[in-house]
Amino acid sequence: MSSAAVELERAQSLLKSSPQQAFEILNKLVQLETDVKDDESIRIKEQTILELARLLSKGKQVKDLEELIRFTRPFLNVISKAKAGTLVRALVDSYVNMNVNTGAEVDLCRECIEWARIEKRTYLRQSLEARLLTLFYDKQRYSDVLALGMFPYRKASIEVGRATPYTQQGKQTERQTDKQTESSKQEDRHGDRQADRH
Repeated sequence: MSSAAVELERAQSLLKSSPQQAFEILNKLVQLETDVKDDESIRIKEQTILELARLLSKGKQVKDLEELIRFTRPFLNVISKAKAGTLVRALVDSYVNMNVNTGAEVDLCRECIEWARIEKRTYLRQSLEARLLTLFYDKQRYSDVLALGMFPYRKASIEVGRATPYTQQGKQTERQTDKQTESSKQEDRHGDRQADRH
């Protein structure tokens, strides 16, 4: 077992009894260089970030958690997109769950969405947008819910309205039915005129 793994276990054992000491250990570990070719080194870094985020969230240390989220971004670029996405969502949840209600949680969520957009992490961006929608809804900011939710709904409407073999066939059937109906009406009018003459 590596020294970093030993220190991580020691920090985890101190989370309840001595959170300040646990914080100091985790804070040192998170700043260590990570061997991106070593799975164990990556796992320790991920776990350290999560433990530190939970500890900061529990202590409602808003600024420190903001700094941790920004500090981890270079690390996110050297791990898989799936792992990075899981980590970012967990960090955002830790921040939002502090319930500080200052509006900073909305700003941070938007910042993370913008980062995901720049990094072309589409799935993560959509996931964070959904989280932001929930946040707006919880805060009863319904105009923001509509503003953020309008694009996906509009896109969905376009997709639904897009022509398919089935919709095209349906439109042809409708046109044929309309022609038959109009033809029947013309015949009826012609019959009425004939009857009037007699």
